[in-house]
Amino acid sequence: MYTYEQVLKSSTEYFNGDELAANVFAGKYALQDSESNFLEENPEDMHRRLAGEFARIESNYPNPMTEEEIFDLFHRFKDIIPQGSPMSGIGNNYQIQSISNCFVIESPHDSYGGILKTDQEQVQIMKRRGGVGFDVSNIRPKDLPTSNAAKTTSGLEVFLDRFSNSCREVAQGGRRGALMITLSVHHPQIRDFIKIKRDLSRVTGANISVRLTEEFMCAVRGGDPINLRFPVESKSPIVEEWVDAKELWHEIVESAHEAGEPGLLFWDTAKSMTPADIYKAEGFGSTSTNPCVVGETLIAVADGRNAIPISQLAIEGFDVPVYCTNPSSGTTEIRMGRNPRKTGESREVWKLVLDDGTSLIATPGHKVLTKNLEYIEIKDLKPGTSLTPFNTFNSNNYRQICNAGANMSGGAKRNRRQYRLIHDFHHGETNSKKYAIHHDDYNSKNDSIDNLKVMLHEDHRRLHADGMMGTDNPYFKMTDLWKKDFASHPGNRNGRYSGHSNEALISEGRNVFLEHGKFTCKLWQAHAKKIGAPQFVGNKFRFGTWNNFKSVVVNNHKVAYVEKVGTEDVYNITVDDHHNYNIITSYEDDLVKTSGICVKNCGEIILSPYDSCRLMLVNLTSFVTNAWEKEASFDQARFGEVVQKAQRLMDDMIDLEIEKIDKIIEKVKSDPEPAEAKQPELNLWDKIRKQAVAGRRTGLGITGLGDATAMLGIKYGSKKSIEVTEIIYRALGTNSYISSMIMAKERGSFEVHDAKKEKNHPFLDRIFSSIDEIDGFRDQMLENISAFEWNRRWGRRNISNTTTAPAGSVSVLTQTTSGIEPAFMLHYKRRKKINPNDKDARVDFIDELGDKWSEFTVYHHGFNKWMASSAGGAWSKEELSNDELAAESPYAGATASEIDWVSKVDLQAAAQKWVCHAISNTTNLPSDVDVETVKQVYMRGWESGCKGVTVYRDGSRSGVLVKDSDENIGDRSGMKFLDNDAPKRPEKLSCEIQHATIKGEGWTILVGIMNGRPYEIIGGLSKYVEIPRKHRYGELRRRQRKTMLSKYDLFCGEGEDEFAIKDVVSVFDNPNHSAFTRTISLALRHGAPIQYVVEQLQKDKEADLFSFSKVIARCLKNYIPDGSVGGDKTCEGCGVEGSLVYQEGCVTCNSCGMSKCS
Repeated sequence: MYTYEQVLKSSTEYFNGDELAANVFAGKYALQDSESNFLEENPEDMHRRLAGEFARIESNYPNPMTEEEIFDLFHRFKDIIPQGSPMSGIGNNYQIQSISNCFVIESPHDSYGGILKTDQEQVQIMKRRGGVGFDVSNIRPKDLPTSNAAKTTSGLEVFLDRFSNSCREVAQGGRRGALMITLSVHHPQIRDFIKIKRDLSRVTGANISVRLTEEFMCAVRGGDPINLRFPVESKSPIVEEWVDAKELWHEIVESAHEAGEPGLLFWDTAKSMTPADIYKAEGFGSTSTNPCVVGETLIAVADGRNAIPISQLAIEGFDVPVYCTNPSSGTTEIRMGRNPRKTGESREVWKLVLDDGTSLIATPGHKVLTKNLEYIEIKDLKPGTSLTPFNTFNSNNYRQICNAGANMSGGAKRNRRQYRLIHDFHHGETNSKKYAIHHDDYNSKNDSIDNLKVMLHEDHRRLHADGMMGTDNPYFKMTDLWKKDFASHPGNRNGRYSGHSNEALISEGRNVFLEHGKFTCKLWQAHAKKIGAPQFVGNKFRFGTWNNFKSVVVNNHKVAYVEKVGTEDVYNITVDDHHNYNIITSYEDDLVKTSGICVKNCGEIILSPYDSCRLMLVNLTSFVTNAWEKEASFDQARFGEVVQKAQRLMDDMIDLEIEKIDKIIEKVKSDPEPAEAKQPELNLWDKIRKQAVAGRRTGLGITGLGDATAMLGIKYGSKKSIEVTEIIYRALGTNSYISSMIMAKERGSFEVHDAKKEKNHPFLDRIFSSIDEIDGFRDQMLENISAFEWNRRWGRRNISNTTTAPAGSVSVLTQTTSGIEPAFMLHYKRRKKINPNDKDARVDFIDELGDKWSEFTVYHHGFNKWMASSAGGAWSKEELSNDELAAESPYAGATASEIDWVSKVDLQAAAQKWVCHAISNTTNLPSDVDVETVKQVYMRGWESGCKGVTVYRDGSRSGVLVKDSDENIGDRSGMKFLDNDAPKRPEKLSCEIQHATIKGEGWTILVGIMNGRPYEIIGGLSKYVEIPRKHRYGELRRRQRKTMLSKYDLFCGEGEDEFAIKDVVSVFDNPNHSAFTRTISLALRHGAPIQYVVEQLQKDKEADLFSFSKVIARCLKNYIPDGSVGGDKTCEGCGVEGSLVYQEGCVTCNSCGMSKCS
């Protein structure tokens, strides 16, 4: 074991005196036991740990790499770097965590239950060290009606704050997980969304981005209007507003210019160029459709109730097991149906009418499973199309499920009793020859799970002999012949088997039905005699009775016709694994005998919900030979070899992650909490595990591009650098796919791979064509076939391979530029966010959110290496200043604030051609850049094929990297005041009503609220106004007058309880109070931090207005955001400087816990 000081000292030596790199390693990646004792002294120990674990996984596969070979790739961060969580988590048995860097979860559904589900899922992932992203376009906009107590919705903003606060809370004083929230540009609250982060106290725990469609961007270019709508993907929205696209574009860019957010995602580009998007039906990729069914649709539930309308399931609000169809085998199975909910109002619906006259009503894009196991949208179905049927029937007074068992002769599947299916789904399969399933209430039709008990057959017979005497015992109803010849010997093992399978008999029965338009016993007997089939089909063929056989034949559904029928409210349920569910179209016998079809569940998922990605980087500087010299070159051959090995290690990392997920699941199961408290987390990790296994998604990227171009003597951002970048990324993409294809032959392809679906995909075609152009490719693959043919035969190991993620912390360890970025500056200050409870934490800076940072002066390592080289040494001997040396270096004019910003976007676009996922690339702009320039950067990103673009204007927010200059410290007396326009007051403003008592006097204060923060204050002594305390909220309505001050009327209550107080300001008759509140309101609406207003109100304790100012201060304290920093900086209790922040309106010390309210 080592002390923190020992680790820091050894690591500083390892990094050649780089204190920042040593701090990053010690604070984030060095292995510690459960008592925070250090078990690794420096990165050498970490790389040994990693190499050992990867070698262990490699040993499970053909042609394994050795531990020494892997260690050599990791050693001194030279070639390959597992990025972030993998470095800290792999081989770490002291912490139960995931090693995935980022997760995408399902979009929150438009209900409180759905929103709380998303909130819980993001917290559960973040506490395991994962970052999270999701889209909120499903949440209805402000002021739409709801059926709950509030009657109308509060809109997006309150939920954005909720998600953000949860992200910050889960950090528990330490480093929070990353959270990305996106919204469609077509959402009616897009303006509120893009501006919310201009208020530095809001959504502080998340980054936000806007999903821009081709529809919107083309409207911007053409100067056309665009419609805001909800639901955003609906052709018949319930809310619609047409706006000028260029004006909205300006507002989006202006917000990015002012606050550094939102980022922009070019959504249609991302969807069309992402390989995983091919597999939407299997739960991967992006989808923007929202097909649903109407409320009376009967869902085939597997909880003993048999069939329940989806609208009732939505009201109940619980996950429920449902019958679905395995789309690969056609077998009827049970899976969990998640979050039944209402998804739209007044949506266009069509009717699908079946050949028995029954029907399904759903949105035109809803997909139905055909007999040959393909999905077709309702609007595209043709008369006569055979659909996959779902049938149940009564067998000896038990509900029998068709097509639910193993294959019999001829390919038909056994039918199974419902009680066994339900019991086995919940408790695992039981041996039916040894164990019986007993109905506890002796009602054979009550198949609810609580009514089913497993026991030995002997005990079951004995129990029924006691409980159901004589012939009432169901065992006595079964003849010995039935037990001997049929129950134990189904299909062709039955001595009375005729050679005709169930499937064949049903097919012949259909022929009779279609020929005569009806199906009777007499018609069947005549036809059966003609073809040599049995005329009596009963139990011999597991149809139970003639009527059951007739039901299966007649209801083996074909399409009669489809038609548009109008608009209705629609619903959705999401089903695990198979993503479909069976619906009931006809029934009898108390829902025991039913018939229906299989439909696909609705597609509301965004970017592969519950999929995750692990990250690994290749250090480009390792492949430059003769660096800084005229003969410098990039070793393409070695780079390709290392990329192929890195992709192999990426695939190993998925196996390591699956092990980690299994440990998380075991940990949760062993927790002492009740089962219902643990089940949501277990469900979450189960879904994440399934996606990881099915897709095996990886995120292989690069770092050090800015240094590599300088080492080659190429100016970053130049035309030559763009050409070199594309060459490097092409090699990254092609070699990662070569490795994945080789592994598919050795290890197997990812589970859902289907070469037919991948045909003509533009990204994959580009990759495969590039592979075929590589000399020696076919020799390496040991097969004289093209990459296209290889993919058809063996597939690929991974659904998507490459990305370029943020590499800030890792670039500190590699001592290179970060990812695809240029050098930030050649000398600057870098901030490292700290947990103030960490050992020897040094607080150098506190941002506007109260987060604490250590600062380090950094001289760029590449610049130092250039000066130490023969090329730079000649200049350094001239004793020039740092700025003069920089002007002579390969970095001249190529730092983040100096390069041509549009060229930087072109460089990103050149790389994006060869990358599966998006590229993290921030365009850093100087503080004086105008909005029009930012527009040019974003527009160029869309036009050139980028999937997303982020802009950061210097000074728009506190940065991790800041200029090393006097602008950040010392005397600020020369700073200019900034004008801050107040948002215009609407005619009607919601207000909160507060009551307080000071020195025995009662006071009433009205706080007008705009965008979640105080906008104006009105108030005075309560004796002049009577507002019952049950009224906590109201509305202040302004009456504008041309020649005099406006008057304000207060409205409270609803219905018969509603009342109004006209000119409420005059009711509080002290004129000093009115002037006082107008002044405070002026400060609030112009953006003065609330904590500073409160502190000023509390200062003058002798003034005549002391009681009133104290009342106002007490009320406003409720609105100070947690984490805000006030005027006091040093704690009186512990003396730690910069430790005081507001928590729940009280000044609290983050160091010792002292509160000025206690």
